[in-house]
Amino acid sequence: YDGDGDWTRLDNKFGFPDMDTLNVRITCIAVHPTDHDRVWVSMGGFYDGLKVFYSNTGGLFWDNITGSL
Repeated sequence: YDGDGDWTRLDNKFGFPDMDTLNVRITCIAVHPTDHDRVWVSMGGFYDGLKVFYSNTGGLFWDNITGSL
């Protein structure tokens, strides 16, 4: 959300799962308090390995940091 009423889809960004195809949903979004480019997203669904994603580019690129969750 950019503050002007516009929302941006995350699942068309590099490294983020395709939410419609996989039928997964975002369960939580956390933004670093002083560096808004650092964002964490947790996912709900029944897919191993698709639970936590991190971006240090404000959501342009994502890393899957799920590990063994």
